[in-house]
Amino acid sequence: MEYLESLLKQYSPALLPIYWTEKPNEPIQLYKGLLEIIQEETAYKGEGTVFLEWLPSPRIKFYFSTQGEFTYQINLDKARLNILEIEIIVEVYIMSLPIIFHEKLEISGYLNEPTLLGLGQDLTNVVFHLSNFHDFIGTQVYRKDIRKNSICSDRLLLEVESWSIYIDKLENFTEITESLQSQGGYAITHVGKIERSDQKTFSSKEAEEVLEVLHWFLSFCRGFRISPILLVGQNNNGEKVWEKWHSNQLISPWKKVDSWFIDLNKLNIQNINELFAGFLTLWKTDTWNDAIRLAIHWYLESNAQAGAVQGSIILLQAAFEHKNILYSTVSAQCRDSTYS
Repeated sequence: MEYLESLLKQYSPALLPIYWTEKPNEPIQLYKGLLEIIQEETAYKGEGTVFLEWLPSPRIKFYFSTQGEFTYQINLDKARLNILEIEIIVEVYIMSLPIIFHEKLEISGYLNEPTLLGLGQDLTNVVFHLSNFHDFIGTQVYRKDIRKNSICSDRLLLEVESWSIYIDKLENFTEITESLQSQGGYAITHVGKIERSDQKTFSSKEAEEVLEVLHWFLSFCRGFRISPILLVGQNNNGEKVWEKWHSNQLISPWKKVDSWFIDLNKLNIQNINELFAGFLTLWKTDTWNDAIRLAIHWYLESNAQAGAVQGSIILLQAAFEHKNILYSTVSAQCRDSTYS
């Protein structure tokens, strides 16, 4: 037992998700407690939940119910939702006709805007979640379980500039992806964490700038839209001090697509880190930033077979030609500056 414990200390523990799905398309509860619906001069308090619903497309929704006498009418329109226990007011849209049954009022709708909890300052790390991402063989981590401890190659580590980005497969990855292949839709397959390599604190704005680059890079790897979702910022004590709920995420449902990343088992995982470093370097230049976005966008649309097979060929060719034109332009500029 002592030998096993000393062996495990050589490996980092696997990341634990803050939110997860046991099966595809299962809603994720973000909040449960007191709510207040406010529309013009009307305000009702009651109990309810805020949750991420996957289908038909990912949205942050709410359900509200209360009992009493109801004098004023709630309409299918914009309103404000006061999440009382965390003191957040957010704009929502009421999408179901209010039901009054036995003096009980029930309302549901969705959040119109990203919801931020906390100031997002002095963060030590930000935990994020990924849906529908690839399998891979990465660096080794250990999982601590009541029944057994195991060491597995479940981590993709990206170290670039002053940032360290960890992406771990979830323990139920195999089961959940098998279900996705048969059912389709969405499920959380990976959990990630971003932190400064020098252990300094940072703001949520700084983290989101890096996570935006990660969105484009991982989408390029996967072959369809992948985005870090359900962001949770923690302080030095591991306490949750910031969180972001975001509707209309740039994420795609599960589909079978070909991708250069799909055969990662035969690649050196270190090559991915080097590729991401080069990707970030180009991303930060005005010359290449728009080109990267356009090329990846057309590549993803091609994979989605927008416009059938013929349309996909045209879109992919457009991406290649855009890259080649830009490369030729940059090369010419470099030659001119050399000889001038």
